Amino acid sequence: MKRLQATWTDTLMSDRRYRIMLLLGLLFAFLLTWYFVYLVTNESAGPDGPLPFKEDSLI
Repeated sequence: MKRLQATWTDTLMSDRRYRIMLLLGLLFAFLLTWYFVYLVTNESAGPDGPLPFKEDSLI
């Protein structure tokens, strides 16, 4: 027997525009997360690139 009521995921994936917007949103969120991680890890970068990691800086 076929389901008569479609779930919201069926509606979302049936329309091509919504699928493209969903993929673009996921890509944007991934790039934004990667950019913030990049900013945090290179926060103490010198003029020649990232400084070498020192364990004393953890204290």
